[in-house]
Parts: sequence; C-alpha cells; structure tokens
Amino acid sequence: MGDLSRGENPVEEISQHRRSATIAALCDRVWEMHVLERCKPSTQNEYRRMMDQFIKPSIGTFKVIDVERKDIADLHHKFKHIPYQANRTLGVMSKMFNLAEIWGLRPDGSNPCRHVPKYPEKKRERYLSHAELQNLGRALSDSELDGTQTPFVVAAFRLLILTGCRLGEIQTLKWEFITPQGMELPDTKTGARRIPLPQAARDVLNGLPRTVGTNPINNKAQFALAMHPLS
Repeated sequence: MGDLSRGENPVEEISQHRRSATIAALCDRVWEMHVLERCKPSTQNEYRRMMDQFIKPSIGTFKVIDVERKDIADLHHKFKHIPYQANRTLGVMSKMFNLAEIWGLRPDGSNPCRHVPKYPEKKRERYLSHAELQNLGRALSDSELDGTQTPFVVAAFRLLILTGCRLGEIQTLKWEFITPQGMELPDTKTGARRIPLPQAARDVLNGLPRTVGTNPINNKAQFALAMHPLS
C-alpha cells in the first residue's frame, strides 16, 4: 500500500522482473550478436565451450539484473582446480556483462566481474629436444610412405616445426599468402604479419599438389583429427 501511495506499481515491477533476461538468454544473444559477427572461429569455439560447460550450468537461470559480484566469485572459485579455464570463463563473463550494459539490461558501471581476482597463471613453454625432433621426423616420413596420413597433414606438421606459426595460421594458409619475402598473413591473432620462410619450408610447400581455389593445407578437418586422434 505504501508503494501504491507513492505512485509505484509493485505488481508491474514483479512482472517486469519475471520477464527480464536470464544469463542463458544473454549467452545466446552474445553468441548471435557479438561472437558470430566479430570473433574468429577459434575464439567462437572458446566462447561456445565456456558458455555451455561453465556459465549456463552454473548461473544460467539467474536474472541478468540480479547477478552480483559474489555470484561471479563463487562461480570462479568453483573451478579453482582448473585455474586457466576459470580465468578464461571470468573473461567471457566480463565481456557478456559489458554488452548487457550496452543493451540496457544492466545499469552502466555495474559489471559484477570487476575486482574478482584471477588465479595466478604460470607461463607454459615446451620445446622438442633434438632427439624428439628426429623421432617426429621419422614418424612423419613413415606415415606419409605407408599412407597413414595424407601429404597435407604431414606438410602441416612440418610447417609448424619450421616456421613457428600458430596452428590456425597453418590450417588457414592460402597460396596467395606465399611471396618471395615469406608468408604474408593478413589476419592473425596479433594482426597482419610477415613470417620468414626458410628454404626447408619452401621445399615442403613446393612438394604439395596445387589446385586453384584451395589452400596448401586443404584438409583442415583431417589435420585437426590427426592433432587430436579419437580413442
């Protein structure tokens, strides 16, 4: 009665709250209006995995307007046993709430992910020893000779070793990127860049069949399977 006397309508407010977006709905909207339009395929896969495996199962039914910092902190802490994934999930959620503010689903400056500390991450580096490189070279040669892997899969592994490129850069490499100066990659994680091509890498490329309209590593799905074989 007090609310009504002040000209407020508590029934309508309750109704509006019930109709307000949930975190699951926000995930879907972010996916459609941001991830698919602005992110690369590898980033899209990460968003999809974070949303489906970590965010929706934990807070998917929460109303976007109701989520508080303690809810985010609890979710982050829930996955402390996998700190890298916990931190990536926190980053995805922070982006989601920034967009929620832009879309008018939350007040400006209300991102509940702010001030939630990330877990420490140790930089991971692993280089193949000389003996391991020799073993890998023999395995690649054997698989090419006995037909276990196609020449494209074998070439992809060799180019990764010889150039230091990221996996996605080799998978999406096009013939038009190969120039006398090296590999001219127009759109990488750090922007356009040129990667020197040693003669050994050029020999690998020169040994591949070349078809107009394809890329050097033209069997991306098979290469992905070779990188992550099914048991």
